[in-house]
Amino acid sequence: MNYTQMTNAELSSQLRSLLLKKVPDVVERDRSANDLSIYQIELEILNRELREVQKELEISRENNAEMYHFAPVAYLNFDESNAICAVNLAGASFLKKERSYLLGMDFGIFLEPESAHQFREHLYMCRELGGRRSVQLRIRTGDDVWVSTLVTTVFNDRVWPKKGAFFSILQRTTTSKEDSLHS
Repeated sequence: MNYTQMTNAELSSQLRSLLLKKVPDVVERDRSANDLSIYQIELEILNRELREVQKELEISRENNAEMYHFAPVAYLNFDESNAICAVNLAGASFLKKERSYLLGMDFGIFLEPESAHQFREHLYMCRELGGRRSVQLRIRTGDDVWVSTLVTTVFNDRVWPKKGAFFSILQRTTTSKEDSLHS
């Protein structure tokens, strides 16, 4: 019997009838065939439930990806070597570079030497101690303006050692006028 063609209601009805079916002890082969049919129906029901959950997860992932990319806050993901693995539109706008240009780039090139050292230490502390951590850095944007920026980072050990284990939020902490005084 092809259970994949049956509706959920038909599968449930078939399962109930097989479970209630009394097979005499003398016909062991019939009992095994009945048990096999029960398992097949149960597997088909589980497969359908899994496919439905998978669809819901895909929709959720797409929604989260859209929220990440179109968020008004600058988000960047880094790997263990400070390379940019992902950046949203606001992050690219903050750095005044195209997203495709930024991917794989060492974030240190946007930092003053002291800030580059602080950033490496910041990522190390995030990985070793966990939790959310923040550091104040001076970041150079694409138009060569130095911006004092609060970088808040969370280390995601569920994806480590894969790319993008560090998720950071960049927040400008001074105005353009104050930044130009420090440049």
